[in-house]
Amino acid sequence: MLKGKKGLYVLLPLVAFIWGAIVFQVIGAFSDEGPVVVGTEEVSVAPIETKQRERFKLGVVERDPFLGTLYKPKKKKISKVKVKAKKNSSGMAIYSI
Repeated sequence: MLKGKKGLYVLLPLVAFIWGAIVFQVIGAFSDEGPVVVGTEEVSVAPIETKQRERFKLGVVERDPFLGTLYKPKKKKISKVKVKAKKNSSGMAIYSI
């Protein structure tokens, strides 16, 4: 950074200028003077033309574009639950997993 008094001579006027601009904006916002309107002109506006969007569908990825290998989706494991039937003393079946 700036050393010695050089920093003071450069940064102090810069800070004073910034604070002066802020104070000027605040005072200007609360003044009673309204904005000056010089004159108004009629402007003709042309209708906006829109283009029909092109429709597309995403296809299935068959190969990895970076590695060049075929895409193999991971198979989901379906676990089969075995149910065992036991008979209790009253003769009714009790099912357990």
